[in-house]
Amino acid sequence: RIPRVQNELVKSLGGIELGKSLNTDEAAAMGGVYQAAALSKGYRVKKFIVKDA
Repeated sequence: RIPRVQNELVKSLGGIELGKSLNTDEAAAMGGVYQAAALSKGYRVKKFIVKDA
C-alpha cells in the first residue's frame, strides 16, 4: 500500500521480501490474543489500541 515505506523496510532488513497477504481469521485471532493478554494480570504487554475500520 505504501511503496516508499515498503522499500525502506526491505532495504533496512537486508533485502528480505515483505509478506503482503493477510489471513483475516488469523488476524482476528491474533488481535483477540493480544487483547486478552493486555487485560490479564499475568502478562505484560505494550499498550496498543484496536480500531474498527
